[in-house]
Amino acid sequence: MEEAGIGLMIREETPKARSTATKENIEIQRSTSSPYQNMALLPGVNAFATDATGLFGGTMTMRGFTSDQLGFTIDGAPVNDSGNFAVYPQEYVDSENLEEVFVTQGSTDTDAPHVGATGGNVGIVSSNPREHFSTRLAQTFGENSLSRTYARLDTGKFANDTTSAFISYSKSLADKWRGLGDADRDHVDAKIVRKLGEGSKLSASIVFNHAVNNFFKRMSLSQYQASGRNYDYATSFPGLLTPGTGTQNENTTVGGINRTDYYALQVNPFENYIATFKGNFKLNDSMRLDIEPYFWHGYGGGGFGTTLAENNSALRALNGGSILNLNGDADTSDTVLFYRSSVTKTDRPGVTTKFNWNIDNHKLMLGYWYERAEHRQTQPYAYVNNDGTSKDVWAENSLAVLSNGTVIQGRNWDTISTSQQLFAQDSISMLNDKLNLIFGVRTPKIRRDGTNYLSLGNTTSVTHPSANYSDTLPSIGARYELSPASHLFANVAKNFRAPSNFILYDATRTKDAVPETSVNTDIGYRYQGDKAYFSGSVFLIDFKDRFASMRDADGSYRTYNAGDVSSKGLELEVGSKLGRGFSTYTSLSYLDSKQKSDFITRNSLNQLITLPTNGKNFVDSPDLMLGLGLQYQSGGWSMGGQLKYTGKRYSTLMNDESVPAFHTVDVNLGYKFARNSVLKNSMIKMNISNLFDEDTLAMIDSSYPNAVSHTANGVTLAGSAPQYSPLAPRFASVQFLADF
Repeated sequence: MEEAGIGLMIREETPKARSTATKENIEIQRSTSSPYQNMALLPGVNAFATDATGLFGGTMTMRGFTSDQLGFTIDGAPVNDSGNFAVYPQEYVDSENLEEVFVTQGSTDTDAPHVGATGGNVGIVSSNPREHFSTRLAQTFGENSLSRTYARLDTGKFANDTTSAFISYSKSLADKWRGLGDADRDHVDAKIVRKLGEGSKLSASIVFNHAVNNFFKRMSLSQYQASGRNYDYATSFPGLLTPGTGTQNENTTVGGINRTDYYALQVNPFENYIATFKGNFKLNDSMRLDIEPYFWHGYGGGGFGTTLAENNSALRALNGGSILNLNGDADTSDTVLFYRSSVTKTDRPGVTTKFNWNIDNHKLMLGYWYERAEHRQTQPYAYVNNDGTSKDVWAENSLAVLSNGTVIQGRNWDTISTSQQLFAQDSISMLNDKLNLIFGVRTPKIRRDGTNYLSLGNTTSVTHPSANYSDTLPSIGARYELSPASHLFANVAKNFRAPSNFILYDATRTKDAVPETSVNTDIGYRYQGDKAYFSGSVFLIDFKDRFASMRDADGSYRTYNAGDVSSKGLELEVGSKLGRGFSTYTSLSYLDSKQKSDFITRNSLNQLITLPTNGKNFVDSPDLMLGLGLQYQSGGWSMGGQLKYTGKRYSTLMNDESVPAFHTVDVNLGYKFARNSVLKNSMIKMNISNLFDEDTLAMIDSSYPNAVSHTANGVTLAGSAPQYSPLAPRFASVQFLADF
C-alpha cells in the first residue's frame, strides 16, 4: 500500500470522497488514542476527545454529521448502538493492533451493514497476525497518573505455515484532568487467520473491553464563563441523613453541595465484546464468496446521583397505590438519595454474505445482510453508602424494590431490532480501463418491536409498540483516468437513517418518527504521483428530516427533527514526501450548512410556536477547518507536529449561541534503538497534546433549538442552555516499547 504525507493519504481508486489514517500515522500518536483522535486531521472530520488520553471518550462530526449519523464498523461488523446509533470510541481496538481507519465522507458504501448512516461510514481495520513468532511489551506513563501496560504475543506461522494468530492485553489507568475520578480499562484483542489455498482463508477475531470511568461534568456557556474549564462535580459529600421519625430530605443543598452532584455517583461502567468470523472463498478465477458472521454483546450504563420521594405518585401507582418505605425508618415521608443507572444490555448477532463475479468488463457484487439485536434498557435505583459511593456501580445488587420484591425501574424497555439489507453493485470498466462506472443499490430496512414494561415512566399497563422503516438507496459513481497518476471522480448516493428506538416509548415524539434521508453528490480530482498526493472535491448534500442531537443526563444521545437542511462545501488534502526525511500533510475543509425550513415545536404549556430558523446555519457545523502535519525522520530519530484549526460553530438552531474558532498544536518525538540479538525493535516515544494550552469550549454535547427566550404571535418558548465540554489542557506522556 503506497502512502504519502504523514500516513494520512494512500492511493485511492474509488469514485467517492475517501480518506485514510494508516498505521504509519497511528504509530506516532499516543498509545491510548481513540479512532476519533487518529482521524482528527482528515478533511471534513471534526473530532474531540474528552481528555487527551482518549480513555474517557469523545465526539466527532463529519461534514456536520454527528457520529450517530455515521456508520462505524470494526473489520466489517457494525458497532453503532443498535438503539440510538451512538458510538463509543474508547471501547475499540488498541492502537497497536490497528492497521488503518478510513472514512467515506458523505456516502455510505453499498455493502455497508447500516440502517443509521446518512453521512458516510468509518471503517476500523485491525492488523493481522505477524508471520514470525514475537512478543511485544509497551509501557506508557503520563500526567494525571496515566499508566498503560500493553503486551502482545504472535505465534508466527504454524500448521504447515497455513495458520497464524495473536493475542494482546492492555491495562490503562488515568485520573480525570478536572475534578476527581478516573478511568480504569482492561482490553483484549485476538485474531487467528488460516489460509485455505490461493485466494481463500478463514479468520476469527475478538475485541473485549471492560471499563469503569467517572464522568466529566458538562457545562453551559455561563458556567464556563463563571468557573472556567475546571468546573466539575462536587468533590466532597455531606453524608447521608440518619433515618428516623419525621421527614428526611436528601435532595437539599448542604454547604453549597447537593448530594446528587457528588463525583463518585457519576460513573460509567461498561463491558462489551465483538466476535467476528470471516470465510473468504475463491471459487474460481472469476468468482468469490465471502461469508462474515459476527456477534456483539454489551452490558453496562451511565449512573448518576438522584433522589426518589417515598410519596412519589408514580411510585405509589407501581406499588399498588400504597406509599413505599425506601429507607426503612418509621415513616413514609422521606426523599432518599440513590445511584440511578441507565443500564443497557445488548445481544446482537448478524451476518453479511457477498458474492463477487468478474465477467468480461464487469465486476458484479450481490449480497445480503441480516441482524437481530435485542436491546434491554432499564433504570434501577441502587442504594448509596454513607461516603457517597454507590453500593454497586453496575446496579445489579442493593437495589430499591417494591413491596412485592420487584425492582423499581425508571424505564423498562425491551426492543428487538431486526435489520436486513439486499445490496448489488456493478463496476464497469470501459475505454481500455480509463473509465470506470459503478452502479449500486441497497435496500436497508429495520423493524423495531418493543415491550414497554411497568416503570416510573409507565405506570398503567405493558404495551408493545412497533415500527417499520425502509428505503431503496441507489448510487452511481464514475472515475476517469486522465493519466497514470491522475483521475477525475464523481458520485451521487442516497443515504438513510432510521429513527432511534426510544421514540417507540414516547408518544410526544411522533414528529421525529420518520427516517432521515440525504442525497450526497461529490465531484473531485486526485493526483497520485511518486512523492506527492492531492485530492480535492466539492460536495452538495440535501437532507430531509435532518436530525439534531441532544444528550440526556445519563449521557445517552437523543435526537430531534430539525427539518430540511442543505449543505455544500469543499475538501482538499495534500500529502508529500519532501526527501531528507521530511513528510507533510495538509487538509482544508469548507462547509456551508443551512436550514431550509422553520422549526415548529411546543413550549411547556403545549402551545405551538414557530422559530424562524430558515436560512440559519446548522448546529455544530464549522465553516472552516485546517489540518497541518509535519514529520521528520533521520536515523533512529523521528519528530513532528500537527496543527488543527476549527472554525466557529453554532450550538442552537436559532444561532443565538456559539463556540468561537480555536486551534490546537500537538507534537511527538521518538527514538528507535538499533536492532540487536535480543530486541528486534525497541523505541521510546513522547507525545504532547495542546502544546500551547488553549483554553476554550470544544465539544458541543447538547444542542437545542434556542438558547435565548423567543416570542412569536404571543407564544413564548423559553431558552435552553446548550451543554459543552472544554478542551483538555496541555498533556504529556512517554511510551517505552520493545519487541522480542
